[in-house]
Amino acid sequence: MTYDIQDSFDACIARIEEDFDIQLSAHDHAEPAVLLRGESCPWPTTESSMHRFSVQDDGKTMKSPGLVMPFYDFQEDYSDYLAERFGTTRDDALGFLQHYGFPTDLFDVSPSSTTARFFATNQHPEKCGTIGVFPVPKLKNHFKVIDLSRRAFADRPRRQTAYAIKPHNGSWDLKNEESHECLGVRWYRFRKSAEDRAFARDRKALLLPSAREVDLLFGEDLRQYMESHWTRRHEDWRRYASPITDKLDAIFRYAGIPSSDTDERGDLTNVRTR
Repeated sequence: MTYDIQDSFDACIARIEEDFDIQLSAHDHAEPAVLLRGESCPWPTTESSMHRFSVQDDGKTMKSPGLVMPFYDFQEDYSDYLAERFGTTRDDALGFLQHYGFPTDLFDVSPSSTTARFFATNQHPEKCGTIGVFPVPKLKNHFKVIDLSRRAFADRPRRQTAYAIKPHNGSWDLKNEESHECLGVRWYRFRKSAEDRAFARDRKALLLPSAREVDLLFGEDLRQYMESHWTRRHEDWRRYASPITDKLDAIFRYAGIPSSDTDERGDLTNVRTR
């Protein structure tokens, strides 16, 4: 797939609007015609966070099931937990896990050009920013579109106008020729300016979760729920669940909330950078 590199973000948006015959500034976020994905570096592939998590650094060899299976188990339990507490769907639950940095088969997108610009410019200032554009009608033939911003308790997803897309089946690379043909996705690159860097710096709050939402989505009630379910299934449940509890502790630290484990395990600095 070839790319034309635009001289600025504004030129990139103008090209997108011309190619898709749309005005992004007047874009209806409730019923979007396209969804956007901003990436801060021109990565050669765009695969799901679960795919990237599940394979070794060589990109081919699968990691040990003992490292990966706790995350799949947690997806099921978290879906049940959130449904009992808030009446959410399984897709909502998976979307929130993806949004807050857990590995899933979903992808982060947004109808907002502001959000896309932020994630295309908030890192790697020396690299070109990248915007992926997904026409929603074709996208829905192969993906479920999940609007995470509609939930009142989800402050950060609402600030970002955050959506997620979930494949109906299979594993996708959103930059290969199959995606281009099936989804109609187009990718655009632009050179970052000092204005772009200032824009991203001024909007760092887009990344920050509120203490309220983190406590509601991942608080002590969830840990008790996990313990009550996993003790029945795993003899050494704490060891089995440690990758999950590490991630939960990292989310709490990122939100500035004291957690039950205050050591330096876990890392959220790379959440939603691709």
